[in-house]
Amino acid sequence: MEDVQEQAVPILRVADAGAAAAWYARLGFAEEWVHRFEPGFPAFVSVARGEVRLFLSEHTGDARPDTLVHLWVRDVDAVAAEFGAPVEEMPWGRQVDLRDPDGNRLRAAAAPGADRPGGGGRDAGLRLPFPLVYTGDVDRLAGFYTGLLGFTEAFRFPADPSLPAEFVQLALGPCALGLGSAASPAAHGRPTAEPGGPPEFELCLEAGDVDAETARLRAAGVPVLREPEDMPWNERMAYVADPDGRPIMLYTRH
Repeated sequence: MEDVQEQAVPILRVADAGAAAAWYARLGFAEEWVHRFEPGFPAFVSVARGEVRLFLSEHTGDARPDTLVHLWVRDVDAVAAEFGAPVEEMPWGRQVDLRDPDGNRLRAAAAPGADRPGGGGRDAGLRLPFPLVYTGDVDRLAGFYTGLLGFTEAFRFPADPSLPAEFVQLALGPCALGLGSAASPAAHGRPTAEPGGPPEFELCLEAGDVDAETARLRAAGVPVLREPEDMPWNERMAYVADPDGRPIMLYTRH
């Protein structure tokens, strides 16, 4: 069977697909194909920039205006110059915000490691976010994702496959998903589920320096749920909370 490259393709609602495709051509996207059920019917257009692809749809039920799409690009300054837009220097890198003719928002940012302030490259700041889903049976849920949805097991704790898993990290292409045991005490000290409700999830972020990121966020007024600490699975880990109190894990692999 021929290999098929899997990818997620955002669908953007547009009023005039031809005009929208012309605007996206300024961003380096080329039109691949146009589909209409019949002549005069709404158009559905695919545009691509290398391996990055967008669908532009005139169909009323497909998405809604004001969607935000984030694009990693090699040259933020070239994009900014094309549209006469300012480049913003953010803590995580340089970016430019754009709006297409239909009000959809695009954020073109320097690709990781290509253009970070201070020359930190990929070792600076935070990166690689993935959700951590709590479950009553990690092995059962991991089997579902690997057996039916094409994920592969990238990390497991404990590593011994004869022992019940407390945590598994799965991978699908560049994306990751963490599965954690709801029966184990949460490292951040808060419940993993509301009483009688389903297990919650949290966001995990890899940090170049867990201690420095924790200190930076604390100084900004972010609650620290757990101080940086070396863990038995060869990671240094800390927890902070978002404005709604949701735990966010910061970790560095040794």
